[in-house]
Amino acid sequence: MGVTSQLNRKYRAMIAKGIYPVCHLCGKQIIHQNEVSQDHLICLSNSGPTIKENLCVSHKKCNNLRGNMTLQDWFDRQRE
Repeated sequence: MGVTSQLNRKYRAMIAKGIYPVCHLCGKQIIHQNEVSQDHLICLSNSGPTIKENLCVSHKKCNNLRGNMTLQDWFDRQRE
């Protein structure tokens, strides 16, 4: 099982217990198991590795909206 699958299982189990992780992109709690996604801090398209240290929990929607933007570009765009 890959790193992202392991982390998704971990976060889904937390949610099932009523412990809600916070999306690192929007800062809101992830309250539904089907919303959990792993976001690469450094995108795969920018040679970011799929290792635990490069992954953060996020909403699937936030992760999809970020696409391959850098974190700086994402946060700059959110302030607009």
